[in-house]
Amino acid sequence: MQLFDLVNDQMAPSAQHIIGINPRRLSPVVHRSVPHPLDLRRPAFRPVLQPLKHMRYPCGVAAKDSRMTIAAGFRVMDGVLICADTEHSSGGILTHDTKLVPIDFGHGKAIFSYSGDNVDLARAAVQKCIARLRRSTPEEVTSHWDIAQIVEGIVDIEYRKHVCANPDPKDSSIYQVLLAAWSPNDGGDGPGLYSTWQGTIQECDSYECLGTGFYLGRYLIEAMFNRAMSLRSAQIVATYAIAQAKARVDGCSGQTHLVMLNTDGTIEGIEWEKTKRLEETFQSFDTQRWSVLFDRSEEHTSELQSLRH
Repeated sequence: MQLFDLVNDQMAPSAQHIIGINPRRLSPVVHRSVPHPLDLRRPAFRPVLQPLKHMRYPCGVAAKDSRMTIAAGFRVMDGVLICADTEHSSGGILTHDTKLVPIDFGHGKAIFSYSGDNVDLARAAVQKCIARLRRSTPEEVTSHWDIAQIVEGIVDIEYRKHVCANPDPKDSSIYQVLLAAWSPNDGGDGPGLYSTWQGTIQECDSYECLGTGFYLGRYLIEAMFNRAMSLRSAQIVATYAIAQAKARVDGCSGQTHLVMLNTDGTIEGIEWEKTKRLEETFQSFDTQRWSVLFDRSEEHTSELQSLRH
């Protein structure tokens, strides 16, 4: 049974609200409704109750490998897909909120996500990037590469201000930002996919996976992903990778959010209820897969024994 055929009818795009959450095995945790990232009627971020006064990380000292959550991006023939779980951890408190932030600033569009061991700094950097893009002019943005350069300039400033004035490339990145960017001038090239490391940004030609679950995510994605696939197929790969990370990696949990940036600049999202049903289909698929494997193995073993006699 093919995985893509099994779930082919469950991934129609929608922009409805994502509602409800039932994260198990988490304590302490704050439960509340998680807004859909495409609910543009509300601000991308709620006001932060405390001022961002963080102690700088000492330069030359690598950060602990405590990167939280997972986020991934896929660049395929008809656009870019960004996905992430909803777990946030700050100050010992575990909460759930969307990590996908779409923005339409008139002469371009973008989708942000982030991961790292300091989500406050990551969210603040994304806020500054959005504010700067909204102040940009059409002359500044002639391609998705120009959008990436604007984002890199802000991330570099914020990283040097709050983390380290002179980052060491050998150190870990305290947080990373994932970016899908589109300009009306991109034409057939479509939107671009980018990721940051410390204060720099790089273009990703196929896919990128960030966060504490990136080892497992890349392993699964590498076996399934094809640059020539469609966004519909990329949705299946993304949902499967995030679901497996949530089931097996500490620091990944909650809902799975997916947002797509098409080659024509339109932004679409998949509602959580459909993604949840798809994850349940994956569980059934895995059960059937192992059952078939053991059945075939027993048949092969029996054939070998009969040949020996």
